[in-house]
This record gives sequence, C-alpha cells and structure tokens, in this order.
Amino acid sequence: KNRSAAEVRHLFTKYGGSLGAVMWNFSQKGVLQITNYELPSSAKALEDKRIANLENDESFELELIDNGAQDILKETEGMAVYTKPEDFQRVKLFLENKKVKTESAEIEYIAKKQVNLTEEEKTQVQKFIDELEDSEDVSDYYTNANL
Repeated sequence: KNRSAAEVRHLFTKYGGSLGAVMWNFSQKGVLQITNYELPSSAKALEDKRIANLENDESFELELIDNGAQDILKETEGMAVYTKPEDFQRVKLFLENKKVKTESAEIEYIAKKQVNLTEEEKTQVQKFIDELEDSEDVSDYYTNANL
C-alpha cells in the first residue's frame, strides 16, 4: 500500500501535478456502452429475421428512458447510456432482455465539466495517463481533461 501511494505520488510530481481532493469534480453514474446497433423489433421480426436499426428506433430510446436511462449519447461505434447508480441494474437487465449486447457496463465517475487543454498539455497528460495505465497498482483512473 505504501509503495503504491509512493509510486502514484512520484508520477504526479514527475508530470507537475499534485495529489488533492477532486471528487467534487465528478458524479457517479452507470455507463453502458452498446456497440451493436441491431435489435429485434418484435417477435415477428425475429421469425422473419428482420432487424430494426437502433439509430432510427426512437421507441427503443424511449423504452431506455422509461427503464431509467438519464442520457443517451450516440457515438461513431455505438451509443453510451448513462444512468443514476440506483437505476443501473434495471437498465442493464432491460438491455439483456432485449438481447442487446453491451461492450461494457460499469458504475463510473463522470466529470461534471471537461477542461480544455493546449496541445502541449494534452501530450503531457497523455504521457501521465500512459504511465498510470502501466502501473500494476492502478486499476482505474478518471479525468476531466478533454483529450
């Protein structure tokens, strides 16, 4: 434990950072990453093997909201569904029942406000993150840097 703290403290110092309380910058949310945009639209569609496209399926998004989704962000490779931590399991079960595969489903800390960086700062922060990821003692990290 002491070695872990010393290693992380060393990395912060090496890259010009300092340890401090920053949890107020983040809120805890359920995050479900969906990469397959295909959803059987009905039992008949299953039989006919017709597949509805989730990107155009507003009813699916409304069902997600009815089941506890707070926000739905469409991304280039899928969508991210955000929930309150207490609604996370309900949304996850809804997706499982709809046979929608999730790439990941976790409770995470999401930055309340993203911080924009200069190119030089982005490079420095990315090097810091790379070293954090290489550390055996660091399992997760969260950032408010807009990389």
